[in-house]
Amino acid sequence: MKNCRTAKQQAQVSAFQANLYFKTGQYGKAAKFYIKSGLSFETVCLKYLQANQGIWLIDYLNLALEKLKKISEAEAPPQKQGRQV
Repeated sequence: MKNCRTAKQQAQVSAFQANLYFKTGQYGKAAKFYIKSGLSFETVCLKYLQANQGIWLIDYLNLALEKLKKISEAEAPPQKQGRQV
């Protein structure tokens, strides 16, 4: 990862690492890398469902929600200060 120069390269390495963890049954670690991989949400969810790993799918979903929350908080307009009625 430290040799990656672009975000695309980092995403590719993350996808490779996630797939490796997934194949070896390390589903929790895989979820953490799938979040960074740029693979579609649907693709990753189907992977967990087809492997009958619903409990780890929940882990992935929680990570996805955390990521979305951070993005929405960063994009939210600043709150106006002043008197409230």
